[in-house]
Amino acid sequence: IQSDRIGKAAALSLGMSVARGEVIVVENADTVPLPESLERLTTAFQDPRIQLACSHPVPVPPRRGWTGQIGRRLWELHDLVSRRMPKAGEAFAIRAPPTLIPWDVEDDDTYVGICAGLRKGSSVYVPEAIIMNRVPESAPEYFRQRFRVNSNIIQLWQRRRLRSSTWQARYVVPSVLGAIRAHPDRLPSLLGLVASETLIRATALLASRFRRTPLGVWAPIHSTKSAILRTAPTPRAE
Repeated sequence: IQSDRIGKAAALSLGMSVARGEVIVVENADTVPLPESLERLTTAFQDPRIQLACSHPVPVPPRRGWTGQIGRRLWELHDLVSRRMPKAGEAFAIRAPPTLIPWDVEDDDTYVGICAGLRKGSSVYVPEAIIMNRVPESAPEYFRQRFRVNSNIIQLWQRRRLRSSTWQARYVVPSVLGAIRAHPDRLPSLLGLVASETLIRATALLASRFRRTPLGVWAPIHSTKSAILRTAPTPRAE
């Protein structure tokens, strides 16, 4: 346990350095797995080729409004992208020995996931391994969270030349088109997601030109830290 708050990446790196066992499961502290979800992640390692198993994050029903709709669309798109290229986030399992995180890496989940995929083996997405999380409840919090996430992804590319699947058109564009075809009634909120994400990414790219040192500790998004009841409605795994 760290006496000072020095960032999730540092805590994750320390935790994995002392973890023991053939498979290591990592889960964000502000999430709740549905029953048997973590077991489903570890079951994937019965195949000796598997190096990384990624979970399916699903937001608990948020308050009605713009942020709730955009947040749901975001994680639905995350699901579609992960079906094309598994992406570590919220919770994942990795075969030991784990990848230790360098001090200047801020996007820890993506870094660990990409490095695991570069090993001799493969990564797998487990859509039945559902992890409940929360989306921000206000527009300012939503923009702050997405700015932080995209800033970390940009820094990972600039420092390590590692690119998140959510920043690769070959995965994102087919996923967006698939979402529109499957649910044309969701087109307005999908367009809202694309527009807001484009604006946030452009802002993060501009800000990255002026930020030279890693920022390991970000201000928390308080509305995403509320307790998630285990009795939350169970989403359907497709």
